[in-house]
Amino acid sequence: MKRIAGVCVAALVSMVCASGALGSASAQLPLVPHYKCYDVQTAPLPVPAVSLQTQFGVSVVPVGPPTRVCLSAVKNGEGDLVSQDLECFAIVGQLPDRTVKLLTQFGLHANVTVGVPRELCIPASKAVFPGMPPGPPPFVPHYECFEIAAAAPQFPPVELITQFGVEHQVPVGPATRLCLPAIKNGEGSLGVPHLECFVIAGPPLGIPLNLMTQFGPQMEVVLGPPSELCVPARKAIVIPVGGEAEAPDVDASSTASGGSSGTTYAAIGGIVAGVMLLSAAGWYARRRWAS
Repeated sequence: MKRIAGVCVAALVSMVCASGALGSASAQLPLVPHYKCYDVQTAPLPVPAVSLQTQFGVSVVPVGPPTRVCLSAVKNGEGDLVSQDLECFAIVGQLPDRTVKLLTQFGLHANVTVGVPRELCIPASKAVFPGMPPGPPPFVPHYECFEIAAAAPQFPPVELITQFGVEHQVPVGPATRLCLPAIKNGEGSLGVPHLECFVIAGPPLGIPLNLMTQFGPQMEVVLGPPSELCVPARKAIVIPVGGEAEAPDVDASSTASGGSSGTTYAAIGGIVAGVMLLSAAGWYARRRWAS
């Protein structure tokens, strides 16, 4: 009977573990947004310091000059050309003291150390010069982008499409930034996907744009060479002591208030049920042994 009980316990353990694995596998990565980011050089705007809230906390940061314009893109058929374009500005902030796991369509990056925040990316309306941007930009998404260092993905070159054309066989280099959904001065949402950004290269676009952000208008901003490809990411915070814990990703699968998905509850329910069944199996084995 001990052997039967052991087999029963092993089977139940396997069932519980499989429940957790299935819960993780069913959490699909979002396909939007994708961004192709171009370097820009233009005069700084007179912007006061802003308050930023992310999953890492709340901070007040000074805002420097524009650094990039990120255009909605399609990568190998994933993404769209209607997601909100972004303009990124240099910021200086505190080290968040976090280590994370990141999962994208390029694969898993484990134990990624998050560095200092470098950029604030905000919605931008645009028009090719001399046209004017079509009205004020929306309030979402906002991102606070942190330095990271991760290995280059083992992934073939990709095809990238923006409204300005198609580029084939674009090599993808190592990851350089993790962009967290942010709320800036009360504007934004924590309910949009995280982004992981990878190095790319190419010729300057050389197209002047007129831009409008919540920081004001900018005329004849010339897009330089592409520097990064940003793709949707799921994130888990690695706990320094006691292993790992899946932090509730504040992304498109969750509510803006940080609610957990049904998959998480299903996994927890399966674990609880499994523990109850294990206890029952142990009780049954002890009764049979005693008799």
